[in-house]
Amino acid sequence: MSSPPGNPHAHASLAVMTDYSPALIPAACTLAQRGALDKDLAIAFGVSFPTIRAWKQQHPDFAAACRLSPEAADAAVERALFRLAAGHDREIEQVALKDGELIRTTVTEHVPPNDKAAIFWLRIRRPGRWAEPMVVRNTPSDLTPTE
Repeated sequence: MSSPPGNPHAHASLAVMTDYSPALIPAACTLAQRGALDKDLAIAFGVSFPTIRAWKQQHPDFAAACRLSPEAADAAVERALFRLAAGHDREIEQVALKDGELIRTTVTEHVPPNDKAAIFWLRIRRPGRWAEPMVVRNTPSDLTPTE
C-alpha cells in the first residue's frame, strides 16, 4: 500500500490535502476531544506532521480546536503508558532496493512490555499489592547536627 505524498504514515485511501480550510475545525476539535495528537491529526487529514504545525501557527482557530482538554491529555498519556507497560504491535514500513526498484512493504513489529512502565502502572493502580515497602531507619537520639 503506498502512502500519500508528504505523509508516509497516512493511508492511501485518504484524500490528500495540502491547503488549509476552516471546514477542518470541527473534525480537529472532535479528534482532539478524543485524545488525538498532532501526528494523529496529520494521519486523519492526510498531510504531514509539519503541515499540521504550520496550520496551527497560521490559524489560531484551528490551533484552539486542536488543543487537548486536560482530561483528553491525561487519557492519551494513560493509553500510551498502558501500551508501553503491556506491549503492543505496530506496523512499520520497510524499504528495500531490488533490481533498481524501490520496494516498500508493511511489516508488523512487536514492541515488548516495558518492566518499569508496568511497575509504575501497577503501583498507581494497585498500591495495596504493588506499593514499594517503606524503609524505617533507627537513628541514635544522642547525635547532634554538625555545623
